[in-house]
Amino acid sequence: MKVLVTGATGFIGKELLKHLSFEGYEINILTRNPKQERSKLVVPCSVYHWNPEKESPDIKSLKGVKAVIHLAGENIANGRWTQKRKANIKNSRILSTQRLVEAIGKLEHKPDVLVSASGIGFYGGSGNKLLKEDIPPGTCYLAKVCKDWEEEVKKVQEFDVRAVSIRTGMVLGDEGGALGKMLLPFRMGLGGRLGNGNQWMSWIHLIDLVRMYIHAIKSPSIKGAYNAVSPNPISNSEFTNTLGKLLNRPTLLPIPSFVLRLLFGDMAQVLLASQKVSPEKILTTGFLFKYESLNSALTQIVDASNQEFQTREMVSS
Repeated sequence: MKVLVTGATGFIGKELLKHLSFEGYEINILTRNPKQERSKLVVPCSVYHWNPEKESPDIKSLKGVKAVIHLAGENIANGRWTQKRKANIKNSRILSTQRLVEAIGKLEHKPDVLVSASGIGFYGGSGNKLLKEDIPPGTCYLAKVCKDWEEEVKKVQEFDVRAVSIRTGMVLGDEGGALGKMLLPFRMGLGGRLGNGNQWMSWIHLIDLVRMYIHAIKSPSIKGAYNAVSPNPISNSEFTNTLGKLLNRPTLLPIPSFVLRLLFGDMAQVLLASQKVSPEKILTTGFLFKYESLNSALTQIVDASNQEFQTREMVSS
């Protein structure tokens, strides 16, 4: 079975490629820099150029493809949310999806499914309310982006292609994402809660997330939006304390909300929003999490990070 992946060279995409290859999928990827990215790939892939700001995907990249996994989109955490950044965050998702769907519509033999990334930012901040997929979208900037993004994904249904949006929580892995940025300051004893620490954090281990994408392309009954979060959300204080204990480091340096807003502007809402999200819908499809508890997820990630650090030390010595 042939799969096309966009955003394949990012934090999530790289792990997804490993799992797809292990399961025997034939992989095509779309990227802005084929020559540069081809040398970094660790699994066999056919690489095609695509700049979604300027063009539709190469039709050759879609030939014979049975599933499309769409991960492309500017990282929301890379810098302060200026008006230009906000426009780029939105356009990188909306425009790329529009062009991908248009290209699919022109195919004689269309894929069975389009599975696209989305985010639990769809809901906005919701305090202690348990959030399921039938909850209406929030009203903040990120909620509007996610809503519009998912609307573009749904348009592929006009071509009798199954549409799935994966509303992703905070993704935990040692080589990127939020945790990748946290590990160094926490190892240095500079970790602490964000704001009052009471806000709910809905998280998912990177491995479970890529397993969910593969589960979605394999399962014809999966349609619409699904929350990609573990069954056990935790408060920011609990997260901070658990990571500190695993690293054997103090977590005594909280960052007040006003400091986060001064540093990050509107992006601080991502760090301070309380989102208690339920994965019940994906569980009813037979999906099983490998990492249900935060402790098991962080233990695996910290152990992997320690092994990588030790390997680097041995190579450099």
